[in-house]
This record gives sequence, C-alpha cells and structure tokens, in this order.
Amino acid sequence: MLPDMRAFALLFLALGLSACCIQVPTPRPQPLTDQDGGDLGPPLWPDGTIVFGTTDDTGDVFMPIGVEIDLHRGPQGGHHVYAKYQVSGRVAADATFEHRVHRVRDGLLVSRGSRVFDVMATDGGAWISEGSVVMVLCPTAPGVSVMREPLRMEVTVKRAGQFLGRASATSTIRCVDCEADCGG
Repeated sequence: MLPDMRAFALLFLALGLSACCIQVPTPRPQPLTDQDGGDLGPPLWPDGTIVFGTTDDTGDVFMPIGVEIDLHRGPQGGHHVYAKYQVSGRVAADATFEHRVHRVRDGLLVSRGSRVFDVMATDGGAWISEGSVVMVLCPTAPGVSVMREPLRMEVTVKRAGQFLGRASATSTIRCVDCEADCGG
C-alpha cells in the first residue's frame, strides 16, 4: 500500500505545482469606440479634463449631474434634460461633442445628439459650454420607459478625426406630470 500512497502524493504534488504555476493572461482593456463602433484609440486629453454636467432653465450655471436629474417640458410637448460641458485647461476650435444616453439596465439607447463648440480654456482655466444642450428623452417609443431608471449619459469629444476625450455620469430622471409621456 505504501507505493500507492507515494504515487497519490506525487500526483497530488504535481497537480498542485502545475496549478500554482499556470499563468492566466492579463485581460486586455476594451478599446474605446465611437458611436458607430469604430476604435477611437487613446484620448489626447487626460481623464478628468471633461466634465458632463447640467444646468437650470436659463443655461447660465454649470452643475455636476447628481443622483437624480430633472426633466423639463419642451416647447413642442416633449421632455428633456439640459446638458452642459466643462473642459479644463484645453483649447480646441470646432470640437464636436457627441452625447448618448443609455438605460443602464439593458444598454438601450434613449437619446443621442451632437453639437460643435469652440473650446477656449486659457491660462489653465475651465471652459463651460454656452447655453444648454437639450437631450430629448420623452416621449419614448411604445413599451420603453425611462422613469425611475438609472441612465448613463456620456459625451465623446472629437476634433478633425482626433479623439480628445470622454466623460460620463449616471443619474435617474425625475419629473412632474410626465410619467405618461416617458413610459412610466
């Protein structure tokens, strides 16, 4: 019986050594993609350069997006969220800010759009977009709800085919008397 125990011990030792020495490859980070799925490559601006924010009805103030964000009734009867962008210490004429809003639960795209701005942050200061960017969220398609749903808002900034940077925020919308239009 002793030889069988030695064989078992050697087999156990061999399996243990091989398991501890197996190197699992490090997963490669997913490349950043544009709205059409194309590879953007690394951004030219460092993380934190762009902040995705919001504003009030006047569009005069910049506020970070909080846990909840208000829907506003538009002139044509829809409901929207105001976006505002801040860029620190960078300059870029004709920069395209492309925003997308996805429902977190399933990744469903619920809004998208783009605006072109001249970013003029000089002397290390911060540039803030003028007015507000309107992100229409309601009315939604039949069967689609954005009420009480976390939404991921993302902006990608490009200029002349170059990927400058990206920022995002996640928030849940709140509204007064708009549940029927927003699938609630």
